[in-house]
Amino acid sequence: MAKHQQLNQLIGMRDEINRYIKKVGDREVNQLIGLAEGIIADGKVTQVEAEALKKWLDRNSIPEYPLFALLKDRVDRAFPEGVLNADGAAALLNMLGQLTGGDLSDGEMLKSLTLALDPEPRRVCILGKAFVFTGKANFGKRSEMKGLTERAGGIVHDNLRLDTHYLVLGTYGNPTWKYQSYGGKIEQAMEYRDRRGTGLSIVHEDDWRAALKPSEEDR
Repeated sequence: MAKHQQLNQLIGMRDEINRYIKKVGDREVNQLIGLAEGIIADGKVTQVEAEALKKWLDRNSIPEYPLFALLKDRVDRAFPEGVLNADGAAALLNMLGQLTGGDLSDGEMLKSLTLALDPEPRRVCILGKAFVFTGKANFGKRSEMKGLTERAGGIVHDNLRLDTHYLVLGTYGNPTWKYQSYGGKIEQAMEYRDRRGTGLSIVHEDDWRAALKPSEEDR
């Protein structure tokens, strides 16, 4: 059987993937499906999205499940000379659509995310403010973000409190938030912000990073 036929067969096995999720509760599989749905929500795959997918696959793997290795190989082959061409983008869109079991209507994933984040421009003040981080950040480990925040005069909590000022969403938390336990944090934060008026803001990790001074990031 040709390699591309094997790939299509594996990707089409969504029921098997769901059984695997229920059996081992593997968070990485949930993240992959959520990430794929977020990428195809607008009906296209961009260079930035493909690079994010490639980076995620480089960081995460389940050796017992061949889907990950095949996906990684397909993504790698979509980047001749480091550029996502039209054929590669179309192949990735088709592949991710099969993985997620179909297209998302009206971009509901991205619409949900837009509703969760504060409207732009989002400006973050770190000094004297309390932060909670959720999702996997492109910046790096959460411990590093915690350390930088504290050195800049901020306070970091593990869980949301009524005196929390910012919930910071990691880049890879964006498309997958409704699949993960940290989705509860986002829903709670929206409750605090929209219904209880605590003054909490929901921001992206890029907003937090923009508030750091260059000298603080280099430490």
